[in-house]
Amino acid sequence: MTRPTRTSILPFIAILLCTAMAVGQGTKITAPKNKYTISDDVQIGREAAAQVSMELPLLPENGDADSYVERVGAVLATAIPPQFQHPEFRYTVSVINASDINAVA
Repeated sequence: MTRPTRTSILPFIAILLCTAMAVGQGTKITAPKNKYTISDDVQIGREAAAQVSMELPLLPENGDADSYVERVGAVLATAIPPQFQHPEFRYTVSVINASDINAVA
């Protein structure tokens, strides 16, 4: 059995993202109560990102992989409903050096 290549996976990811965005347009999203302040959320996110970068093997900078995940991340960030967007939130993406297909958010 051959492993899927990045180019064979790209159309699948594009279809998945488009479907998710289309479905999300008709669904009213209501956030649960959040006991944390925005600054708490930002601090927790920074701590989690630091822990991920220490515990998981990040791929050394690679122009193609980095630009691809940056584009995907930008699409996802722009799809966040306005009521959940905050100027304090900063989104970054990194590529984990692993052979399995996975995502960490």
